[in-house]
Amino acid sequence: MNFISPTQVPVLGRKDIPAILASGAPEPRGGSDSDHFESVHAPTRSAVGGAATDSRYLPQRQQPFGPYQGNTGPSLLLVAAAVICLAGLLVPTEGDRTPSIIPSYMHLNPNIKIVVAYVLGLLTYAILRTG
Repeated sequence: MNFISPTQVPVLGRKDIPAILASGAPEPRGGSDSDHFESVHAPTRSAVGGAATDSRYLPQRQQPFGPYQGNTGPSLLLVAAAVICLAGLLVPTEGDRTPSIIPSYMHLNPNIKIVVAYVLGLLTYAILRTG
C-alpha cells in the first residue's frame, strides 16, 4: 500500500479568507449562547457594471404563514389512489381456485398486481414525504 505524504499532493487551488481581529476581551454575557446569536454577512462584492451584492449573503426576511400556506398534509387524490391500489392488491389473483364472493372477471392478472404494488409504493413515498 502506497501512502502519499502531504508534501507530494499537488496544490489544486487557493482561497484567501479575510479576518478582522478585534482588540480587547469579549464582554461577558448572561444567559445561554443561543440567546445571543448574531448573523454575519459578507461585505458586498463589486461587479464590472458597478456595485452589486451576492444574493447568498443578503439577509432573508421571515414571512408569516398565510391562511393557505404551510404543510397541509397529503393530498386527498394521493390518499384515494393509494386506497384504490390497496383494494387492487386485495382482489384475488387470476387463476386462483379458492371460492370468493368477487366475480372471476374482476380477478387481476399477477403482472397487473406487480404494477399496482409498485404504484402503491410510489404513492406511499409521496404521502409520507408531504405529511
